[in-house]
Amino acid sequence: MTQQMPVKTGLRKSPDDSSLALAKSLLARSRFLGRVSAFLFILAAVAVIDGLQTLVRHEFNSIDLLAGESVLVSGMMPAGAKTHDDLVVEMDGPPGLTFKALETYKGFWMGGHMWRAELSAAPDMASGPVILTIVDIVKADVSDSQTKDERDRTLLFGGMQNPALVHTVTVYATEADRQAADNSLLRRLTGIQPFAVAALCVLLALLTGIANWLSFLRAEKGLALHDIYFGHAVKDMRVAVKQALPGQKLPAASGYKVSFSRLGRPMIVGDGARLLDRDWNERERGAIVEVDRLKGHALFPEDGVRPGHGWLVTLETTQSK
Repeated sequence: MTQQMPVKTGLRKSPDDSSLALAKSLLARSRFLGRVSAFLFILAAVAVIDGLQTLVRHEFNSIDLLAGESVLVSGMMPAGAKTHDDLVVEMDGPPGLTFKALETYKGFWMGGHMWRAELSAAPDMASGPVILTIVDIVKADVSDSQTKDERDRTLLFGGMQNPALVHTVTVYATEADRQAADNSLLRRLTGIQPFAVAALCVLLALLTGIANWLSFLRAEKGLALHDIYFGHAVKDMRVAVKQALPGQKLPAASGYKVSFSRLGRPMIVGDGARLLDRDWNERERGAIVEVDRLKGHALFPEDGVRPGHGWLVTLETTQSK
């Protein structure tokens, strides 16, 4: 409900110009940090998209290696193989790639038997792809003793090599060559995985957002000491009339109503108000039309400039405190 706030008597000490300059500087810093935070969130979204397209485009069982590098690889045990010593390995490509079977273990998710091995490229190995095949010829005959998965595999790949045990190993001479061939745009440009870029950007965006919020709180309090208030919401009263429900009380006046946090400052309905844009230029004159415990509301002419978000409202008369 609209009410007139009491005005305390006595003289109020006017804030000096340096405090206003500091408040303006804090507001400018807050707006800059807000833009930086928004940019970082957008960059994080782009990094996630880049990471997802990289996963989609990554070839099945594809491994990238540098000459002189070693990695651990694993896979399902071929049918009939009992231990990793039973693996039969075939390679087609430049010489210099070695496959050393290390152990047999049970898979965590499906519980099937798996093998683990060390894959190494010789330091002087020529660049290029190598087809690494763990021999596993799927039986062509379906039998009643087979499980459903085994029967399905037989029907699909009977008499052929199990494609899950065929790996394409691409050897590169340098890290720069491997990075240049990566499917990820960010990986090619920065050398960093896209999801790592996304996580870093989100963290920096959150920290920047917190700094923005703290700067804004200080700026808002400092500006309020000079009877300058940051507009948080703008309502076109003509639209409010059109959207009013049956029986709802209609606004008494038309125009643009700007709401702002009062921050405990005294003001009276009827006080003159000026509207300032983000560059501190005066755009309209109006008046305070509503004051409650937390907020003030100023009304500006409907035939004037529509207030923008983040514009400022300043009182034309300073109340004594």
